[in-house]
Amino acid sequence: MFTHAPLTRLDRSLFAGSAALRPSPADPVLRGLSRAADHGRLWLGCAAACAAIGGRPRRGAVRGLLALGGASALANGVLKPLLPRRRPPARQD
Repeated sequence: MFTHAPLTRLDRSLFAGSAALRPSPADPVLRGLSRAADHGRLWLGCAAACAAIGGRPRRGAVRGLLALGGASALANGVLKPLLPRRRPPARQD
């Protein structure tokens, strides 16, 4: 039987190690990129830029959006209901 305990220990160890690092000048930029990627917004923006160019980039944008939609439908409509998990506690700032 598979147990998540080794992965949980590794995750906690990596999190503690990253929390101990000093802040970097890149942190604000990376936080902004992370927020832009929420809900596929970063990829939607890239697809819009490619669509504006036309030709092969536009076709690539359409394929990318179809892949994004398909992955989202699979993850949210199929896998999450089949493999539910407890959500982590909300962060208190």
